[in-house]
Amino acid sequence: IGLLTAATVMVGQADVMKGYINVSKPLIIAVMLAIPSLITMFGNKYATSLNQLIMTLVTLTFVLLFGKASFKGTNSGDLDFNLKHLDFNDLLKSSFITIFAFNGFQSIVQLSEEAKDKNDVPKSIVSSVSFATLVYVLITVSVISLIGLNSAAGSVSPIGNAFGVNFGDNGKNIVNVLTIA
Repeated sequence: IGLLTAATVMVGQADVMKGYINVSKPLIIAVMLAIPSLITMFGNKYATSLNQLIMTLVTLTFVLLFGKASFKGTNSGDLDFNLKHLDFNDLLKSSFITIFAFNGFQSIVQLSEEAKDKNDVPKSIVSSVSFATLVYVLITVSVISLIGLNSAAGSVSPIGNAFGVNFGDNGKNIVNVLTIA
């Protein structure tokens, strides 16, 4: 599952990068595989520092997205929670995307060997899944509020497009770089 998930993410990132550079997807994917290897060769300290920097920037980006959507979102009418319009095929397709959200949760189970209290493991899983679900819902509602449902559904980079609404192409480009990182 990890290999297929990583391959799918790499292809998606290559699609975003194709909007900026005119290079073949296999070459983009090869470079994206080489970069983390090179960073790791410099040492775990550098890799950890880079990871912390990227996660801080991503967190700030999400907070900014939520704030912009709260105050400047004009397409909240596109949010239709009426289950009468639910298409089972679309629901099935979207359920496969959720594998990315839960890909890292096996680490919590693996860390259970180090848990002082075994009862903390299920609590950790439930709280992690709940927090991740909340963040995904907030991102989805924010993006739809800023760019609309149809634009979001047809976009390769919906979060980038949402930032483009308020910050122009520079905002979109910065978010796309963070997405690739």
